[in-house]
Amino acid sequence: MTAAASAAATPAALSGIRVVEFGPYVALPLTGRILGSLGAEVIKVETNKVLDEMAFIPAWSRGAGQPEYQRAKRRITLDVRTDAGRDLMLQLARISDVFMTNFRRNVLHRWGIDFPAIRRQRPDAVIMWQTGLGGHGPYYTYKSFGILVQHLSGVSMMTGLPDEPPGVVNTSYSDYHTGVFQPAGIIAALMRRRLTGKTATLESSIFKSGVATCGPALLDYQANAGRSPQRRGNRDAWAVPHNVYPCAGTDRYLAISVSDDDQWQRLRQAMGSPDWAAAPEYQTRIARRRHEDALDAAIAQWTRPQDAAVHSGIRYNPSIAVPGDKPQFPTMPGNPRRGGVTLMSGRRKFSELTSKFTAADWRIIEAKKAELRADMQLRPADAAPATDDAWPPPGRRLATFGRSR
Repeated sequence: MTAAASAAATPAALSGIRVVEFGPYVALPLTGRILGSLGAEVIKVETNKVLDEMAFIPAWSRGAGQPEYQRAKRRITLDVRTDAGRDLMLQLARISDVFMTNFRRNVLHRWGIDFPAIRRQRPDAVIMWQTGLGGHGPYYTYKSFGILVQHLSGVSMMTGLPDEPPGVVNTSYSDYHTGVFQPAGIIAALMRRRLTGKTATLESSIFKSGVATCGPALLDYQANAGRSPQRRGNRDAWAVPHNVYPCAGTDRYLAISVSDDDQWQRLRQAMGSPDWAAAPEYQTRIARRRHEDALDAAIAQWTRPQDAAVHSGIRYNPSIAVPGDKPQFPTMPGNPRRGGVTLMSGRRKFSELTSKFTAADWRIIEAKKAELRADMQLRPADAAPATDDAWPPPGRRLATFGRSR
């Protein structure tokens, strides 16, 4: 049996598990994407009546990130504010193992698909409720997003340049952590159900995900007489060098990270083995830390005439024959009307199971939507495609379905 045939015959970790994903933005779609890569059948429910903001970013290629977040899913558009849409959602819940959403409870209740309604359809369903600041307490009704939570959780205190005020990571920082924590919780709940017969309702919080990422800094504060987190700019507590260096051209930079001494030797080769890189003060990680300012200046002198595009996304210089060298972040096709997108995926390896963290493009996504409509015996009018040649339709307002009270 060939390696490919053997992999195809190996079961996926979540094979046989069906998940309903109902919600926009980053963290919830990322959760579904991970579960789908592990073999779950993920059905993303969305609407064309009010479009998800994620369909409009990034500004230079609208919707280009959608293949990255929606891969390994089946997709359907339902307006759950209608009786027919609500009934179809409950029908999906009845035949699914997991129901996950990031809409608020009062909104779900108004639509007739709150958690008690889901439980009546599927008593043993695992329910994952993603919140911004928690599902109870004085902040329950507050809307929050990952880009704001970094200020509330303490991430901003560790962000920025030394001797300057706290900075900000200009992205939904804690959303990405939440999207990783939630699959772990769902998998644990599925294991519990299999072992005990008991189900679970899980509540996650983007705020708590941000706090969790500050754990090492809190331990450092407790163990080292109240030492506050240090803002290091682009530097890292372990890797050295770890910085962004100027390249040829306007506003062109190259990010370099060296985690151990073996990687340092490979970087030396990539730079052409200059004499200064053989100095004793650069041969160990601890020594490089003590001379980090001089090291950064020397590396910047090497990168300044370099073409960033030649080295970007490469483990080591491609001119050096190092086994396994290849671009880490390949560019995959996106929506043909919006251009490609650089993906940040890699295969997840298990001892006895397979995962499918592979690329998908718009053609695959559209095929999966048509397949789901056929399975549910829905007419196209009941489940219009989320994206088509005329999408986004003229006059559709930019807002998120159900975010308002």
